[in-house]
Amino acid sequence: MRTYYYVMLMRMYGPVVLVGDELIDIASSDLGKERSTWEECMDYICSEFDEVADILPEEQETNWYGKPTKGAALALKARMLLYSARELYNSDDSFYKNIISTEGKHLFPQSYSKDKWKLAAEANKAVIDMGIYDLYKSYATNGNIDPYKSYAGIYLELWNNEVIFGRALNGKDWRLVTTPRGIGGSSFGGVAATQKMVDAYAMKNGRYPISGYTNGGKDPIIVESSYSEGKFQTITNPADGTSYANTNTMYKDREPRFYVSICWSGEKWKAGSTTIDVQFYNKGNSGPGDSHNYSKTGYLISKMTDHSLNHKNNEFGRFSWPICRLGEIYLNYAEALNEYDPGNDDILKYVNLIRQRAGIPNLEEVYPEEVKDPVKMRQLIRRERQIELAFEGYRFFDTRTWRIAEETENGPVYGMNIMATDHTPTGKFWERTIAETRVFNKKHYLFPIAQEELDRNKAITQNYLW
Repeated sequence: MRTYYYVMLMRMYGPVVLVGDELIDIASSDLGKERSTWEECMDYICSEFDEVADILPEEQETNWYGKPTKGAALALKARMLLYSARELYNSDDSFYKNIISTEGKHLFPQSYSKDKWKLAAEANKAVIDMGIYDLYKSYATNGNIDPYKSYAGIYLELWNNEVIFGRALNGKDWRLVTTPRGIGGSSFGGVAATQKMVDAYAMKNGRYPISGYTNGGKDPIIVESSYSEGKFQTITNPADGTSYANTNTMYKDREPRFYVSICWSGEKWKAGSTTIDVQFYNKGNSGPGDSHNYSKTGYLISKMTDHSLNHKNNEFGRFSWPICRLGEIYLNYAEALNEYDPGNDDILKYVNLIRQRAGIPNLEEVYPEEVKDPVKMRQLIRRERQIELAFEGYRFFDTRTWRIAEETENGPVYGMNIMATDHTPTGKFWERTIAETRVFNKKHYLFPIAQEELDRNKAITQNYLW
């Protein structure tokens, strides 16, 4: 009866809470509180991370892997400071000049501060200087780094020394939705990579082949002479040595991370003792026509898949999913340093450590002039981040905090023409085709505050344009 009475009062009079036997109107009480400013929130959260970092151990016992450590606290703080230094929250032309609280405060920063980049650089370097993490590496019999096994092993080698903070997860959910349907069992095969992501990977010479697009995003601007597409020849996948006849040359001579991460139509997918030739076209074994489980772009994500396991036999393995890993920290540090202290030797040092593990040349070897220009170096770091951290959940936040999502997340999304009836060289499958059209405008940089929260608390100021 008491609950019913409370609900009826809520419907009649608006937001109230029951404290003992007394009903209190939130909107007219001290419980109605305005939002803190961005800087107040950052100061508070960073102070909390600092405080717990002082009491957390540097490492957990084996039985307690996954519990937070000092490194986890410092890494999350470092990521937050990097996001706060980026343009969305650090600009002279802030969107948020008119977002003023009911107390008369600007809720978001109103001017650019170079010192924010300094704080971000220092915070990320503090994680590096702990000296207890390292990039995961696997070595070939000749003693050289195996870039394919090294990149794949970040996710497949449980609790390796690159993982700063991770979650112990069953691999089932991820692997079912990224395994092509043709494997059988409960494989759904619908989590697709876009054509733009496929285009982002470098060539094996370390150069990025595509610099942008024309014709509404359909036609690539090719800037690397070793790249071509629309031609067909026998191509060997260097990750496993498998050769493919009549394969589109856009998949030829790409960097190792491409072959670890991307599955294209016509490639062989291995799942334990089961191997199929993947067919993403209409009526193909993993395409549309007979099921709603298929890739909309004609690609799937093979990164984070253990191909020694057979999903059809319910072999899924486990993840120590890296919530924070050292590769991210290296890229965070390089990005912040490039904005605060361009030309610092550490910028190239830490980006190149990532590239060396990936089996491609150092940046200055392939872009000797660009690395001297902080603006061009910014773009190179962003491209490296897009590739190295692909499909790990960073890109969503990167495009927003860099304030480029109106360009990158807006408009048509391309893939191959999956409605074609085959993927032969003379067929239409290989035409860049719109898979979906997305909408992103300025108000989407921040989520709205829910209307029910605004109804409960009249003191809260809504976010920009909502």
